[in-house]
Amino acid sequence: MTDGNRDTSRGRQRAGGSRSRGPGEDPHICTACDSHLVQPVEWVPVDRRRWRVELYCPECGHQTAGVFPQRVLDRFDRILDDGTASLTEDLAELERGKVGDVDRFRRALSGKRPPSDLC
Repeated sequence: MTDGNRDTSRGRQRAGGSRSRGPGEDPHICTACDSHLVQPVEWVPVDRRRWRVELYCPECGHQTAGVFPQRVLDRFDRILDDGTASLTEDLAELERGKVGDVDRFRRALSGKRPPSDLC
């Protein structure tokens, strides 16, 4: 699905629609592809209220750096924490599914269920 220059189904901005970001904007959004998966690579204090942060986008490989105020990085930290929680929940769900597969496999091997139960 597209909306102007933006492909809303993947959250990416198409060619010709690049944008620039100043220090007060969201560091978790890639300036090259608009991905919301940008990760900090290094944080270095500039002064008491600002940090220079090197950023990396795992979707397009774009690397950049910017100076951000503490309040923006506090929000970025919360976004990163939310992402970690989401990945942890997804992993737990996958593990629960695998346990079910193992249980079905055990039942099939023990003769309690026909092998067709494995499908």
